[in-house]
Formats: sequence, C-alpha cells, structure tokens
Amino acid sequence: MAIIMDSGPLIALAKLNVLPLLVKLYGKVNIPEAVYKEAVIDGKSRGYTDARIIESFLAKRQWTPVKVDSNNLGGKLADLNIGPGEKACIALAMRTPEPLVLLDDEYARKACRERAIDVKGTLGVLVEAHRRHIIPFDDLDYYLNQIGNREDIWIHQDLCQKILLRLKDEKH
Repeated sequence: MAIIMDSGPLIALAKLNVLPLLVKLYGKVNIPEAVYKEAVIDGKSRGYTDARIIESFLAKRQWTPVKVDSNNLGGKLADLNIGPGEKACIALAMRTPEPLVLLDDEYARKACRERAIDVKGTLGVLVEAHRRHIIPFDDLDYYLNQIGNREDIWIHQDLCQKILLRLKDEKH
C-alpha cells in the first residue's frame, strides 16, 4: 500500500512530536511537492518550529518530495474547493495502486471517498498506532487531549473525546 500524506496530519504529528510513528506504521510516506512547500518552505518563512522538525525528519529518512501535476487531470480536480496540497495528494493517489491518503480536510476526504481512495486523518493514524500496540492507551489519551486543547491543531475537541470514549468502550 502506498501512503500519501497531506500537510494537515504532517504538521499535527510534528507538533505532537510523534512523526516517527509514520515509519513504524507505514515504512515510507510519499509527500507531494505542494505539501512540502506548505508544511516546510512556507512554514519556515513564517517561523513555525514544526516546519524545521518536518524538514529534519524527512531529510533524515531521505524522503524527497514527489513531483505531482494536479493540473494535468483537467476538470477532475480543478473544480474542487481544496488547496494545492490536497489536490496533489488526490492526483498522486489517482495514479497509484492501492493508495492510502492521510489528510484532515473534510472536503478533500469527501473527494477521496468519491474516487474510492482510502483516506485517514491525524486521529486515524494515532488510533491505528494504538491498535497495533505501538502506543499505549494512556499515550493516545494524552495526544488526543493535546490535540483538543491546542489552538494550532485544527481538530475539534469533541471529535477527540468521541474517539476516546469509543476506544474505552472497546476495551470493556
């Protein structure tokens, strides 16, 4: 399975300092150039610490950004009201066998589902890490509470709490 990652989960996981989960879960992740530009280049120009963390993480693993021409798909993606990173992820997924796209934007997730592309967000990555016994429940609880309480990660606290409640119910 080819993993394609958008900037939302990449930035959120960097803010939580858990980027190594990507290696443990997926081995390698494909980052389109548009996502790299948004998360690293634009982030560094704005002084965001997580941009340097992402840059260092990607360089250490020698994960170079993937060139993707999302304009080459004509009207298939042009009319979508999503950013260039999301479009690049979907364009790459459309030419990749068995892709899993990691992104948080709901409109982009809907566009993936309409194209029968598997999609998962930041919370899904953390839950998968827990279910695969990479992180214990207490750590997952901590990360989801961090997400819910941070103003620089745009995932609603109610969603984090719903996931925690569902997982607690699964344990019993």
